[in-house]
Amino acid sequence: MRHPAPTWRLFSLTLLCALALLGATVDPASAGSPTFPDSPDGSYDNTSVQSGLWHDPATWGNKSAVPGLDADVLIQSGHTVTVARQETTRHRFIRVEGELELANDVDTRLLAETLYVFGDGPGGSNEGVFRIGSATHPVQSGVTAEVVFTSSGAIDLTWDAKQASRGLVSDGIIRLFGQPKTHVIQAPDGPFTAGVSSFFLEPPWGGWQVGDELVIAGTVFQRVPGETASQDERVTITARGGDQFQFQPALAYNHLLLGTRRFHIVNLTRNVILRSDQTTQVSDRGHIMLRSADVHIDNVRFVDLGRTDKRIPLDDKIIQDLGSDYNIVTPAPSAITNRRGRYALHFHLNGIQPQLTNPPSKVYGSVVDGTVGWGFVNHSSHVDFQRNIAYDFAGAGFVTELGDELGNFFDNVAIRGTGNGEYRQERLVFENPNRPQPLSDFGFSGDGFWFQGPALRVKNNIASGCDGAGMAWFTPGAPDVSHEVMDGGYVHNPTASSPAAP
Repeated sequence: MRHPAPTWRLFSLTLLCALALLGATVDPASAGSPTFPDSPDGSYDNTSVQSGLWHDPATWGNKSAVPGLDADVLIQSGHTVTVARQETTRHRFIRVEGELELANDVDTRLLAETLYVFGDGPGGSNEGVFRIGSATHPVQSGVTAEVVFTSSGAIDLTWDAKQASRGLVSDGIIRLFGQPKTHVIQAPDGPFTAGVSSFFLEPPWGGWQVGDELVIAGTVFQRVPGETASQDERVTITARGGDQFQFQPALAYNHLLLGTRRFHIVNLTRNVILRSDQTTQVSDRGHIMLRSADVHIDNVRFVDLGRTDKRIPLDDKIIQDLGSDYNIVTPAPSAITNRRGRYALHFHLNGIQPQLTNPPSKVYGSVVDGTVGWGFVNHSSHVDFQRNIAYDFAGAGFVTELGDELGNFFDNVAIRGTGNGEYRQERLVFENPNRPQPLSDFGFSGDGFWFQGPALRVKNNIASGCDGAGMAWFTPGAPDVSHEVMDGGYVHNPTASSPAAP
């Protein structure tokens, strides 16, 4: 029996595929025909002429017209356009070269198939901005800001051969701030029994209120193919009196103490929401790809996003076994139905320089609620993930994709990871009986945390009800990483097996 290819070869091939998958920002002016991230037709139905409200015709230079159904919209550099109500019209493509914001003091909604935030690359002077609230003025309590990613059917492959559209793709600046909530609380002493519909919680439970959706972690678990047998339960707070919370539906299962350990309750509700409009067909789902490091996301909920389906093999790269080596074949775009890299929240190749020269992207207190693939993903980037929740994910909840990533994973929670019911003690890429063809197809077993690389700091994370491993960490990084950098006193180099102090 032939053995899988050596680890160095796997990482090298993975890197080549990653670089080929999405390269630098496309410059529409240099293209022979319209191509993403320009509009599908190379022109715009509505172009901003001044700063103003989205629903004000004067913003668009026409006293009777605002962006209509399936419109392609351009917000020009120097203009700030504000969504200040719940819009009901679906737009096809929005390109932000100036600033697009959702107001923080009224209920807002924006519907678009694709939202693209422009940026001209590292060190560039032209960057679009997408903003909801701010660090000092998050979206106000009692107010909801929502972005809904719609679908018009199959993606036009003559415009977007790599299927990167449908969702939020950013080469610019992202600032999203919802109201803070305590993301996880340990249950009180003593078990919860089936039929119970209330519990007492000792403070602090900051921000928890009537209408919030909670998940009570299960304490009885069995790995099964497909849906996990974890007995976690999703409930909604219906009333609160002092420290007592009432909820519905009543519990169907007993939730027991694990020796002296108490189980956990997480809060899924946030008042900034990015979600897919249609979810029945996986291809209709939106995704989020952040290709610039200038990102701060705080207390945001990402619902039913991501269309890389980890329940089935990838098909964007096909491996041919040549006996002593492997050949990689890229199918025609029309033949690719399950492309990697379209995850719920994905930082994609936005830089791995150390913190002193390149502050990390930040994701705090946020929620990925329902995805067919990976939840929070760092791919060759520098990201600080803290106090986040991945719930109901196929594949893996928190992921570093290549092995050269930098950043932190502190105080995060992963609950209900569905997979093939198999706990894997090794990472097989080639000759994997469950994934016989695609290149580097991993993290599909329902793992809470799937880490690769030596330069991560990981602390106080929780995994519950995951079909795969609670945490898998392949500490040898990618030998393709030829540089050595310092990050907060830690050495990151291609041969380290774990972070090492100088």
